[in-house]
Amino acid sequence: MRVSARGYFRDHGSMSLIEVDLSKLDVYPREFCPENQATIWNRTSELEDSSVSIITRVNVIMQGNYRFEIRLTLSDILSLFWIAFKDKALQVVFQSRAETPNPESASAA
Repeated sequence: MRVSARGYFRDHGSMSLIEVDLSKLDVYPREFCPENQATIWNRTSELEDSSVSIITRVNVIMQGNYRFEIRLTLSDILSLFWIAFKDKALQVVFQSRAETPNPESASAA
């Protein structure tokens, strides 16, 4: 994952704020961010939607208007999906298979 900033009204190049491999980050069940390191905060709840937050500390002193860009690769998206929804995804897959009628039993009847 890469987070960068680029001047909005002028272009003085892009400044990378953080670039990290999400598969190498630690996952915490509570909001926690050690110094000089990014972490993933996985919030799971039975009542609400589960969510994943990527937390990091970035010291930034910038003046003016900036556009921030978060770039996620396919492996980043799949990693985040697995971290947040692995339990629910397996439940959905196996539940839908149990509800799907078996074509062989329908033709035998």
